[in-house]
Amino acid sequence: YSRHKTYPGFLFWVYGSILNSLGGVLLCFRGYAPDLLTIILANLFIVLFYYFLTKGLERFFDVTTASWPDLALIVLFVLLFLFFTYATQNIEARIIVICLIFFYFCIKSFLILHRLHDPPGNIYFLAILYSIAFWSLARVIITIVEPWGMSDFMNAGAEHALTFIVVIFTQILLTFGFVFINHRKMETELEESYSVLEKNEADLKLFFENSPATMAMFDNDMQYINVSQKWFEDYNLADRDIIGKSHYEVFPEIPEAWKEAHRKTLSGQKLSSEGDRFERIDGSVQWIQWELHPWHNATGDIGGIVMLTKDVTEQKKAEELSRKSEEMFHSLFRNHDAVMLLVDPENGQIIDANDAAVKFYGYDPGSLKSMGIEKLNDSPPDEIAKARTRALHGEQNCFEFKHRLASGEIRHVEVHTTPIEIMEKTLLFSIVHNITRRKKLMEEHSRAAQLAALGTVAAGVAHEINNPIQGILGYANLIQLNPQNVERNFKLSQGIMTESDRIAKITRDLLSYAKDSRVEMIKTSIRDVVEAALTLIRPKIANKGISIEFNVDGSFPNVYIQPQSIQQVVINLVDNACDALKNKATQVKDSKIEITIDRIEQSNPPEFFIEVYDNGEGMSAAVIKKSQEAFFTTKPGREGTGLGLSIVSDIINKHHGRLLIDSEEGLFTRVRVLLPLDNKQV
Repeated sequence: YSRHKTYPGFLFWVYGSILNSLGGVLLCFRGYAPDLLTIILANLFIVLFYYFLTKGLERFFDVTTASWPDLALIVLFVLLFLFFTYATQNIEARIIVICLIFFYFCIKSFLILHRLHDPPGNIYFLAILYSIAFWSLARVIITIVEPWGMSDFMNAGAEHALTFIVVIFTQILLTFGFVFINHRKMETELEESYSVLEKNEADLKLFFENSPATMAMFDNDMQYINVSQKWFEDYNLADRDIIGKSHYEVFPEIPEAWKEAHRKTLSGQKLSSEGDRFERIDGSVQWIQWELHPWHNATGDIGGIVMLTKDVTEQKKAEELSRKSEEMFHSLFRNHDAVMLLVDPENGQIIDANDAAVKFYGYDPGSLKSMGIEKLNDSPPDEIAKARTRALHGEQNCFEFKHRLASGEIRHVEVHTTPIEIMEKTLLFSIVHNITRRKKLMEEHSRAAQLAALGTVAAGVAHEINNPIQGILGYANLIQLNPQNVERNFKLSQGIMTESDRIAKITRDLLSYAKDSRVEMIKTSIRDVVEAALTLIRPKIANKGISIEFNVDGSFPNVYIQPQSIQQVVINLVDNACDALKNKATQVKDSKIEITIDRIEQSNPPEFFIEVYDNGEGMSAAVIKKSQEAFFTTKPGREGTGLGLSIVSDIINKHHGRLLIDSEEGLFTRVRVLLPLDNKQV
């Protein structure tokens, strides 16, 4: 029986049965062998049989009780037997002791069985066997107390033999009971295993049928065992019963390479493919992504294959279209005459550059593709990084920079940048336009506009100079008429000096404005700059009924600006305001131009503004929208070139500022120039 499965506790019953048999054999030699063997040791072996019976039940049914009371009782039994054998030779006492200890172990076994919450049916058979054992022991006790006495009992052959046979037969039945309950438990577990297996098979079938994946399970002969619903959908098998059929019968067009993959998987390998072409028997083509996994049965042997597939035909078509698009893009990119760059937005590394870029920058292709954009761009690195971030997030796509060529020359460029996906990576696609000539033309236009504005104020300035000159001539004539009048001539000479200072100031302002130093940024008083501009433009609007108000805090700090450029801005804006009031000056009594300089509270970075306000004709929304475009003007052809606000906007951009226009047609116009308070980095 050792070849079959046994459970914890069965080995205790084997030991107990062996000891019980030895005890029975020793009893047969009573009278021929010493009492220590035939009485003490024989009965101890029989008692140990019941002890091992109880311990086996505990282990078999996983019941835990203390062992020390049983062992203590067995030790007490041995001591009593020794006493009643050698000290008093009391046979009745020996039988009572052994019957009591049999009874103890029987009761304990009953208690173990009754403690089980869900005892199997074979326990009832075991209970019957215990009942027989209990009856046999009770019969021995009854026989002991019979009037014919113990000596008669020991000599009574038939009664003694019958009692001995009943006891031995009961113990044999118990031994068979151990085998029976072990076998019964094994059968119960086997039935439960079959039940679990059936449930698992049902669950597996349900899992396959309802799985969202395209999957199938095959045996070693590649016959279908389980199939998901999506398998039927992907391979147009909705009207076919394929369970039990060969995979190669269902798909006779399967290529030999796939069959080889199946054979390798059945040998234990795991295989997969990102996409194989599968030409169906009807001529259609599918691209299949697949995985093959061997599955193992209960013995650990390979039972077949689990196949997972995915129809990636549309994905392959999209990849092919993307590949062709990328090839077309690279062809256009490589051969286009415009300078083009592909830049990594994270670190500014130039990933690729077309032939036009190689020619423009003067680097060889390898060097150009291995450098960062910072080597070409003359701007500070942090400013370049911010520009890349704005372009990546779509906040700005047009930038103006200065790029340095391999020769060291500087070129003004306009860069149009947009993020694109290439090879599953986001890059910045930049088209670079060389605007050096355009910038030079704009500089010339700006200079021309500056001189034009100078021409605009020249007549008024000449008039302003003429008045003090006439005063000087008058004072000089008076001195000539009476050179001896020292006191009067002293006062007249003071008047000459005052008028001369007035002429000198006008001349200085005029010369300062005419000076071409538009690149130079200096820290200066914005109040003085604006006042100098007003000195030049004020004569033009004199006697036109227009008042000029200039508001500025006397403690306003000095700022970094290009003075001549800011003067040009103020002159252009005041001149425009004057023109807006020209047609309205006779209709409105309080025609005015207000110039205000002030800080903007809580701006980051700190800013200040120069505001020019007039209550003239105003502008429509359409005119405001186009007002900063070059060559756009609402004035007659001879009065305007359309460059005024365009140049103003360019100057403000160079100062890292902003131009805001608020106007309502027929009521007012407010032009606000916002500039950084700390513009030193410009």
